[in-house]
Amino acid sequence: MVMSETHAVVGVPHRGHGLFSLPSTRLGWEAVWLLATFATLAAIAMTLGASGVIAQYQAAVMPFYSVVMLACGLAAGIVGLLAIVRRQERSWLVWASALVGLDIMFLLLGELLGQH
Repeated sequence: MVMSETHAVVGVPHRGHGLFSLPSTRLGWEAVWLLATFATLAAIAMTLGASGVIAQYQAAVMPFYSVVMLACGLAAGIVGLLAIVRRQERSWLVWASALVGLDIMFLLLGELLGQH
């Protein structure tokens, strides 16, 4: 019995250009890695901030940590948009990174332009 090529690749995510595929360009993968870095840093920040662990650590390190975390998220959005526009990347992971970057951009603009 001979298997056709379509049966051999069933269940393996393909690297095409569709929405439900993995990124197919280097720029797309860089956006995904920056998004993963942002998500990891955000999870760490929420874990340390929610439990009230080491107040001195929070006062000294968290402002710098937050800037690095937001910079990763913003960079993920910019690289994701570049991958979408210039390389015609259509992976949902790249779209997610672009949306996170857009969200962070609105957050930063709100902080800069809003009245306190």
